[in-house]
Order: sequence, then C-alpha cells, then structure tokens
Amino acid sequence: MSVRVFIARLFVVVTATILFEGSLCAQAVEAPLLNATSADLPPAAPPPLSWNNATSEQNFQAPSPAPPPLETEPPFNSPPPQPGPSVNPPQPGPPFGPPQPGPPFGPPQPGPPFGPPPVYPEPRTYVPPVYVPPSGPLLLPSESPDTYRFWLRSEYLVWWTKDAPLPVPLVTLGSASDSVPGALGQPGTQVLYGGDSVGLGAANGWRLDLGMWLDHEQRFGVQAGFFILERQSTGFGAFSDDNGNPVLARPVINASGGSQTSYVDSLPGSLAGGVIVTNTSQFFGYEINGLAKIMQTDHFRIDGIFGFRYLNLNESLELDDQLTPLTSGALTFVGQPVDTSSTMVDYDRFQTTNNFYGGQLGTRMAWTWGRWSLDLISKIALGTSQERTVVSGATTVFPASGPGTSAAGGILATTANIGNYYQSAFAVVPEADLNLAYAITPRLTARIGYSFIFWSNVVRPGDQVNPVVSPNLIPSDVSYGQAGPNQPQYQFHTTSYWAQGLNLGLDFHF
Repeated sequence: MSVRVFIARLFVVVTATILFEGSLCAQAVEAPLLNATSADLPPAAPPPLSWNNATSEQNFQAPSPAPPPLETEPPFNSPPPQPGPSVNPPQPGPPFGPPQPGPPFGPPQPGPPFGPPPVYPEPRTYVPPVYVPPSGPLLLPSESPDTYRFWLRSEYLVWWTKDAPLPVPLVTLGSASDSVPGALGQPGTQVLYGGDSVGLGAANGWRLDLGMWLDHEQRFGVQAGFFILERQSTGFGAFSDDNGNPVLARPVINASGGSQTSYVDSLPGSLAGGVIVTNTSQFFGYEINGLAKIMQTDHFRIDGIFGFRYLNLNESLELDDQLTPLTSGALTFVGQPVDTSSTMVDYDRFQTTNNFYGGQLGTRMAWTWGRWSLDLISKIALGTSQERTVVSGATTVFPASGPGTSAAGGILATTANIGNYYQSAFAVVPEADLNLAYAITPRLTARIGYSFIFWSNVVRPGDQVNPVVSPNLIPSDVSYGQAGPNQPQYQFHTTSYWAQGLNLGLDFHF
C-alpha cells in the first residue's frame, strides 16, 4: 500500500471518530443543563453522513468501531501498488441534524416549583413588659405595680371606758330617828349612790379608716381615720311611797360651820318624793396622717406615721329631785312655805367637754404569712387639752294650777358656782392597736383586734362636785336670802381617761 493511501484512510478514520465522540459529548453536556426529562429533549443528532459515489445518494453510515488494520509495507522488490478508488471527503452539514420544533425546555409544569407557600401563625397581641421599679435603699424588695393603691376599712367596736368618778356621796338612805336624817355620820345613814365611781358599761361604736399610697412602690401615703362610740348612760333612782317612807336625802357639808347635814327628799309624815341621778358620756375622734415606709422584707414591714389627732369627750352628771309636802310648812321655797297642792322640783347639772388637739408620731408593723397577717400600730400624740365645765341648777315650784315659779340654784349648784369654766392643759395621748387579719380574696380582708387609747388630762363631771354649800344660797332652805358664805366655789379637778375594746371589721383594697 502506498503512503498516500495510508494517510488518506487514517484521516478519514480520525475525522469520523472526532465527529462521533463530539456528538456524544454534546448530548452529555446538554442533558444536565436542560434539567428536563427524556421526553422533553430533542432527538439525538444522527451520525455523520457520507457520500456514495456509485449511487450519488446520501446514506446513513455509522462510523467504524475501529480503524481497519494497516497493511504492512511490502517488500522492497514487490511490485508497485495498483491504483484503487479514491476516498470521498466528508460532506458538509449540521453535525447534530436539523433543529427540532418546540421550546427547548418543554411546556411549563403545573403547580409552584417550590411546593405550597409557608403558613405563618397569627400575630400575638402585644403585651407590654412588666414594670419592675428599681429597688430602694437597703436592698429592699420592690413592689409590684399592680399592688393596691387605696384602702377602706370599716370596723364595729365594742369598747369599755373608764368608770365615771363620783367621789362625793350623792344619795343616802336615812332614819327618821336620827338627829339629822340622811346626813353622813349618822347611825341610820347608808350611802345609796356616789362616794366611789360608777361603770358606764360596754359601748358599741364604729371606726372608719381611709387611705391611699402616693406611688406604686407604696413608699409614701396618706391616711384618715374616724371613730365614735355611742352615748353611754347610767343612773340611779329612788322614790318613797305616798307617806314618805323610807327616808331619802341629799347629804352636804354646811359651809357655815363645816358640819354634815342633808336635804331630805322624803320623810315619813312630812315629805314624799325621790331623786334621779343620770350619768352620760360620749367619746369620738379623728386623725389625719402621712405614711412613710421605713423598711420591708418578704414577711415584715414597718411604716412611719406622722400627723394630727383630735379627740372629744362629752359627759354630764345631773341630779333631779321631786318633792311634795304632806303637811303645811314642811317645805319652803325662797323662804316661803309651799302649799300641799304644789310640787317642787330642782336640779343640779355638771357638764364637761374636753377637746384634744395635737401632733402625733407612730409606727405600724405588719407580719405576713400567706393569707394571715398581724398588725401592731403604736402612736403617741402630744398637744393641748381644752377643758370646759358648765355648772347649772334651778328650783321650780309648780302649783296645782297656773305657771311655775323658778329660782336659780339647786342644792350642789347654786349662784356661787353656776357658770362656764375653761382651761387649757398639756396632755399626752398614746394608742395601741393589735389586729389579726385573714385575706378572704386579694381585695377583701377580715380582721379582729384590740385597741387601747389613753388620755392623760381631762375633766369629768363627778370630780367637779363640791359638797360644801351655803344654805343661804339654796332656794329650798329656810335661810335662803340671808347673809352667809358664798359656797361652793368652783375649782378644776382633772383626771385621766381611757377607752379599750374589741374591733371586728373588713378591709377593701383597690
């Protein structure tokens, strides 16, 4: 075989191989780029076409899997090669065949390419952050902003007060056989009322407490309180029968000589009558305070108290006599005898009023265990006690018909001491309250406790009675209008006062 023939065949084989392998590489590269299924890809390019000289027709010929074996060079002395048919050169044409109709990537597939859209939860309602105020000094725990700001406390009171003083014997039981029936020191005289003190009994009352904190941390606040006890009253009464039995008398001391004497309300065969003694008392007060937190832990708190306090004590002692003469001349009025058809009445009245005004300081301590709490409040007020005493008395004779006739003065209240008396004195008022409370709900608390109030300086009506009297100033005395001493003279006699008792109430917080 000649060299030219060998080179021509080698060129044909190499060219066919390159075209075939290029077609395969193009298909391999396009497949991942298109990212489509085989049904969407265009048909593979046909193998290269060759031209047949004999038929002049285009025929599809697959390239040879391998080039034909090369003929060895003939021996030097072999005859020259014979000419053969020429090799046809490759015909031009598209290596991949004609373009196929339709979009190269196929029709769009239905549905979102990335799956269903994400589902987001409903937005939550905005909740502001919980306010936590900065802690105060001494590393004390802070209060929650939703703690209560206002409170209202209503309490029912059952209190007892100091007995009413009656140092002077006021009513006696006597004997008609004594030289001075009913006078103190006589053998048959017995004291029926007075000479000691008399209890006023338990008093119902009511106390109201209002307050508010000025800040959420409950560091500063204001508070106002009011309490009142019902009017207490006690008394004594004694009357004889229509014949004047037994002997009832009003003992006194004669200012002329200092001797014990008496004015009888009943005497057998001479006078019929009796006496009524009445004691009254009423106590109330109010206060206005500021509050300041001193310290606080998880179960204990101390608040300071500073403010103003007012107290009022109104009391009275009254003695009323009623006499009817059984014989003419047994009873006189302003020096004149009283007819047996007439009736004579007289009264002695001692009224006292005490008003305290002062500033006060105190503390309130509270221990808390769950729903239970224990409060201890201690206060002391310093100020002035304004004391007033009003002494009055009169004697009136009522005839069987017509208006009565009156004269100033009774027996213990005469023109010598009738009047209005006033003084101001320093006083101290301490108070203590101990209460046990249970929280029924966060806003409602029930409580029971004990309270004690002491007042150092007051005037009380029984202490203002002076038994030394001038007969010439008593309208029912036979010596009325004559010369004599001017007694009794009024003098202030002060003492102390207290009230204590149980409290039962409810607290409302909001």
